[in-house]
Amino acid sequence: MRPSKNVGYENFTNLSTTVSQSSSVNLTVSVNTDGNYRADAIAWIDWNQDGDFTDNGETYDLGNISNVSNGALATKSVAVPSNAKVGATRMRVSARYNANPTSCQTNFDGEVEDYTVNVQGAVADTQAPSAPNSLTASSITQTTLTLNWSSSTDNVGVTGYDVYRGSTKLGSTTTATSYNVIGLTANTAYSFTVRAKDASGNISSSSNTASVTTLGVVVSYCASKGNRDTYEWIDYVSFGGMTNTTGKNGGYGDFTSKVATVAQGSTNQLLVSAGFRSSAYNEYFTIWIDYNKNGTFESNEKVASGNSTSSGNRSSNITIPSSASLGQTRMRVSMKYNGASTACETFADGEVEDYTVNITANTSKGTSISNIETLRDESGLDLMVYPNPTTNFIEVNVASKSDNITYSVVNTIGSVVKSGKMISRTLDVSNLKSGVYMIEVNDGQKSLRTKFIKK
Repeated sequence: MRPSKNVGYENFTNLSTTVSQSSSVNLTVSVNTDGNYRADAIAWIDWNQDGDFTDNGETYDLGNISNVSNGALATKSVAVPSNAKVGATRMRVSARYNANPTSCQTNFDGEVEDYTVNVQGAVADTQAPSAPNSLTASSITQTTLTLNWSSSTDNVGVTGYDVYRGSTKLGSTTTATSYNVIGLTANTAYSFTVRAKDASGNISSSSNTASVTTLGVVVSYCASKGNRDTYEWIDYVSFGGMTNTTGKNGGYGDFTSKVATVAQGSTNQLLVSAGFRSSAYNEYFTIWIDYNKNGTFESNEKVASGNSTSSGNRSSNITIPSSASLGQTRMRVSMKYNGASTACETFADGEVEDYTVNITANTSKGTSISNIETLRDESGLDLMVYPNPTTNFIEVNVASKSDNITYSVVNTIGSVVKSGKMISRTLDVSNLKSGVYMIEVNDGQKSLRTKFIKK
């Protein structure tokens, strides 16, 4: 059936409800129709008690309802004005067939009902919103990220959210449930929380904590390697609790997965050693640590250097500057045959290895190992002849322990004037003409050369 015309109007002003200024309440109306009919429902509340429903903010459109025989509910949120007049006032609810009713309309298909609304002064809001939840961080970079969370609820209404990094308030939003955080430091851990607030200044408890670490700065390092590791290579490195024993690595070994941990201001012992195929040669070690983490091994970041003709461990005590940047950085260990390398050099014989050093702020005495020979500049050469200049004989001092050493003596025009197997380390050059000669010694692995003068 259509909205009933049997009654048309009912006075229910003996029924009342009480609301407070500045509060929010729900108005729910049930409308019955029968058949495929539409009913439009509108309510009015005379907030200023002037006897009409024509003032702004006194009309509430509940929409239309069709083809319902058992009653359908229409609900509208009603904001009670802060200046609503205190006392009893009239509320009118009207449902009209197939059209919107007006507040004083008569003679239509539908029904009108009047009720009483008692308005009281505003009640102090002391209820805090619920805590935000599901706080997460996304779009993380070195210096920025975005926080997102689920909205809070409140008895009156949430007016915004405060965002905290640790105990520091970063800023606020109005109703948005996201916040862009800027000005962060790369490769740093942070904790964030969010709290909701309402118009009365009530603050919720904190959300869950979102713990996040910003991305590290991407640093690239120059390449360095030995072109040949046939006869010598780095076979041991130890530093800051990290040890690594290796063989040949094709001239370069990336061991940045191995981390040495040292503290600002501490002194720590570095151990290095060379591996040889058979004979030992004069190898120069140079070590850098990128203390400022800028991707460059600067001159003041060369922490140790020295040469050795031994396969035994060599040590160097390294003091970490108190100004060194905290966090992980690169250490480069370079071993070059017969001369010191630069940080970005590609050289003939030897090897380069890279490691990670984690620099902390903790006070530490570092590590120290006694009875290890110090890495230093040694005076010994792979090949030396004396006396030089000479008259009759030269003594050939070669570092190689091979029993199959050959030699050749070449004059200034490139002719071989003397050669053979070196049975003795003393060579007779008395029959050579006066002049400058080059002697080349080969131990089956490498050829070594030096000059001498025949008087």
